[in-house]
Amino acid sequence: MKKIIFGLIATVVLAFNVNAQRPNLSLTTPCPLGEHPVLSFEFNTIKLHRASTGCNKRFSICSDGEWLIDCVTDITHRSSSYNATNNTTLVIGDLSNDKKYLTLRFPIELTKLKEFSSEDFKVFGFDNDYILVDGLSIEKGDYIPTFTEKEILVKVKVK
Repeated sequence: MKKIIFGLIATVVLAFNVNAQRPNLSLTTPCPLGEHPVLSFEFNTIKLHRASTGCNKRFSICSDGEWLIDCVTDITHRSSSYNATNNTTLVIGDLSNDKKYLTLRFPIELTKLKEFSSEDFKVFGFDNDYILVDGLSIEKGDYIPTFTEKEILVKVKVK
């Protein structure tokens, strides 16, 4: 019986210790010196179209889920990715130092999928403000994407 009680106490202490090491990050909790916040979202299905089109047209985000905030070292660069096996997309958001802009990074592979036309990628936008996390929303509007060899970049205004 003593072993069971000791094991239970050890498990509770370990659980509290793990949670203490990984704080619940928010935009009001600054990252440690030498780190910056990065948002990420892994979509279960690719619904990167506007809600006003029934999630069928125009490049945007139309999906339920949760954006995560992580602190990464200033020299770390997280990459967006597309997984064809389970049809998921990892989107990364880099918040500007002044917290007025967020650069969303989408994998370039999206441009080759049958769900999208070349017309879809001319403009990225929202018909309404889009809440990322408590205290951070993308302002409604249209934004012009830029393209690199590996990613689609969209700089959006946040509030």
